[in-house]
Amino acid sequence: MWCAIHTFHKLHNYPLGQMQRISTVITLVSIWPSTMIISLFPYRELLPWAMASTAWGFFLCSFQVHEKSVLLPLLPMTVLLGSERGLGTEMRAWIGWANMLGVWTLFPLLKRDELRMPYAVLTLLWAYLLGLPLTSLSLYFGRQSRKGELKVLTKMLHLAFYAAMIAWHVGEAFVPPPEDKPDLWVVLNVLIGFAGFGVCFLWCSWQLILRSGLMEDYFGVRMRIEAAN
Repeated sequence: MWCAIHTFHKLHNYPLGQMQRISTVITLVSIWPSTMIISLFPYRELLPWAMASTAWGFFLCSFQVHEKSVLLPLLPMTVLLGSERGLGTEMRAWIGWANMLGVWTLFPLLKRDELRMPYAVLTLLWAYLLGLPLTSLSLYFGRQSRKGELKVLTKMLHLAFYAAMIAWHVGEAFVPPPEDKPDLWVVLNVLIGFAGFGVCFLWCSWQLILRSGLMEDYFGVRMRIEAAN
């Protein structure tokens, strides 16, 4: 988050101690709902959701985190594929998309370490195994999508990010950045990644709230989780 903000508003103008205190407060605020829910509803099936939500909060809001720290929230999200209905359309679409976005944001780091070929091979393998774009559009336009597990807004959101990632790769490979903006492609990578990770954080947090029964118990909102195909 701070790297994305720094693109438009230079944070080095503020004292380091002040920035650390601000980031600590924002981080605590971001993880407070998830920690409270898992404390009130300490169910085993909610633990991966709580871990994913809090890890996204730490990754997005903590001060000076490394790019590879994105693996921390992606781990509990990926574990959910092995849960009940974990291979349903909605879960595969969201978790698959989050992992694709995560590894894409690591590309500048992987490129510097000459790992472009493993990146391409493993990314395509992941997409193939889960039926994701680049290898298949069945989750969004096929028979599975017609059963209504994925909302239209979700389809539009995911496909927009997939298109942005592909366009970024094409631009990064063939269009040199301007001389006065040598880090243009890296900055765009950060901004797109931050937006997507923010969506992941909100989705995991919302799923935790729904699955805890909090909305049902206190607001009379009924949740239905369709059976996996």
